[in-house]
Amino acid sequence: MEDFSSLESMSLDELGYTLLVNGRTDLMVVDDEEVIRTVFEALLEGSGHHASFANTAEEALEIVGQQEFDLLVVDKNLPGLSGIELMKRVREMRPRTDFLVITGYASYESAVEALRLGALDYLEKPFDDVDLLKVKIDRAIERQKLVQENAVLADYLRSAHMKLESTVQGLDLDKQAVNGLSNGAAANDLRVRYDELKKSTAFASGMLVQANSHLQNLSSSDRISRGSLRNIQRLLAEAWRQLSKNLPVT
Repeated sequence: MEDFSSLESMSLDELGYTLLVNGRTDLMVVDDEEVIRTVFEALLEGSGHHASFANTAEEALEIVGQQEFDLLVVDKNLPGLSGIELMKRVREMRPRTDFLVITGYASYESAVEALRLGALDYLEKPFDDVDLLKVKIDRAIERQKLVQENAVLADYLRSAHMKLESTVQGLDLDKQAVNGLSNGAAANDLRVRYDELKKSTAFASGMLVQANSHLQNLSSSDRISRGSLRNIQRLLAEAWRQLSKNLPVT
């Protein structure tokens, strides 16, 4: 997937649009059988994702050394370097890459070994149920999207906290300057204004703390749902909505 940057200047709407547009998955199918590669090519055609193909683990390693992939679909029984060994080496090079492992026959032991090494799921060939194959691929791609979105929201949340801290520091300095003014209607109006701003920033800070707490819980969970991520975005949106009532937040 795309590497997101410039979060510091993004609005929440811009962030959502960026996540939607740049949520393309880069995946590679590694199998020495041309017919298997053709099956995946047909399944992924028109999906909007970028698919690469390799015949051997050695070829796949060379490609992975030049490009990061979100998902590798790997035949366990490759000629030369095995699919399992390929998984181990790619994990060292690209820790964020996920795996689906293809087994050549219905083998419980093969499936358990692949899952133990961190594969999301296993695929048995011959592929008698193409619909089930597509479901498993789509599920793996969706997981990558959610993990990426989780990471981007975490960066955005850190940026939001930094903006808020800067705002609060600025308000404190301005309040000191106002307190140095002589009493009068104008000075009192300014004090009321700064008190309102402080309340707004305190409320926004509370919303950001909630969002951060939810995000931390998601990060340590095995399952991440898009609904949970949307709830965090709503908390962020409410924080900035409250703050922008009294202060122009960009």
